[in-house]
Amino acid sequence: MNALLMNLRAGQRLLLLRKLDSADYRIGADQLVLLIALLTGLLFFADWLHMPSGSELNVYAFADYALLWLCGLFAAYLVSHWSRMPGVALGLPILILSAALPLTALMLAVEELAANADPRAMVWISVGYWSWLSLAIARAGYLILGRSLPGAAGGFMLMALMILLPLTRVGLGEFWSAAPPDEAALPAVDAEAVFYNQPALMERTLAALRPQRPGVSDTYFIGFAGDASQAVFAKEVAYARTLSDEKLDTRDRSLSLVNNPATAEATPIASVTNLNTALRHIGQLMDPAEDVLMLFLTSHGSDDFELAVNFAPLALNPLTPAQLMAGLDASGIKWRIIIVSACYSGGYVAGLRDPYSVVMTAAAADRTSFGCDTDRDFTYFGEAYFRDELAQGVPLLRAFANAAAHIAQRERTEGLMPSLPQLFVGEEMAARLPLWEAALHQRRCAARVSEC
Repeated sequence: MNALLMNLRAGQRLLLLRKLDSADYRIGADQLVLLIALLTGLLFFADWLHMPSGSELNVYAFADYALLWLCGLFAAYLVSHWSRMPGVALGLPILILSAALPLTALMLAVEELAANADPRAMVWISVGYWSWLSLAIARAGYLILGRSLPGAAGGFMLMALMILLPLTRVGLGEFWSAAPPDEAALPAVDAEAVFYNQPALMERTLAALRPQRPGVSDTYFIGFAGDASQAVFAKEVAYARTLSDEKLDTRDRSLSLVNNPATAEATPIASVTNLNTALRHIGQLMDPAEDVLMLFLTSHGSDDFELAVNFAPLALNPLTPAQLMAGLDASGIKWRIIIVSACYSGGYVAGLRDPYSVVMTAAAADRTSFGCDTDRDFTYFGEAYFRDELAQGVPLLRAFANAAAHIAQRERTEGLMPSLPQLFVGEEMAARLPLWEAALHQRRCAARVSEC
């Protein structure tokens, strides 16, 4: 224990650029193993604090870290062999780990405190961490190689290369990950029957839509439930469509595209092809000058901004922001309200922004969202936005602000990394929204005096 404390003090001196001699730290295999175990345990604990509900231990993450440590130790061995200094093989990684352990603890604490800050703050925290650690590695090489600048530079480049190799080629997995859906519980699907049924099913669905009414600012609704592995997406679209029919006057002007075994015979599947077909048809029914489309997409999302479109055993393509924008533009639909509920859905904002659109997302481009559980009726975003706000008659943008605040509070209570829902409102749409909502209110008043 005394040796560990001495090494940690040496790591602190290394980070603070204070004087450091070989007598200030201890070299030994036991110290190396202990420091690796402590740093791995710290990262494991940090992941555990923010693990999603119902998570499972990801044993493959241990293999990722083992590869990282192995590459680092091999780099230290090569530096030792190259410098003809056997003590470097243990001394260099021990000194670096002694600095990395307190620096990583500091970085994790700062990230926790800045969790609700602008996502760019997290980027700067990461840049600061790696810059400081790189400086510590370079200084460790300089000191342990006899204060030789060429030796330190060569040692640093080799260590950096060997550490970056597993980070860039393999990455470091999270120790806790969401449990995979219980696919065995899903009903079997006749893929061929579902596939060949789509043209006729789409034709019947689209034929049931009514055309726009001259002089009326009609609203059309499309719900897209992309992932069949969890029923929450289908439930969320069903609720949002019913709510839209009631509150936004979309009855007979709404449709659902759903990937779910229970609805496969009666409802078109959620595919990029069906979505584009629906957009083109609705674009022909609408008056582009006065009518509005609300498009709600809910599914899993990836950090490269692909919306999951899965319905095993069918092989479906994911939906990207560029594909969605192309489909919207090709349809001729001018006024758009687009809601994307998925992890990393903030990545859709840049690709969909235009003066005539509102884009709402459940998370920032670098954040996950929550609530994608099979036994739930809503995701966190869908529950807060549709059920708790829009269903109560709250205007569209105020409903988003209220929902975002509620979600942030819920995530703080549950110890989750904030999802940071995003909102974009185009300049023309900002002026149009109050008029559209006022017209909806008047029509509801005319139909139901009790609402006024």
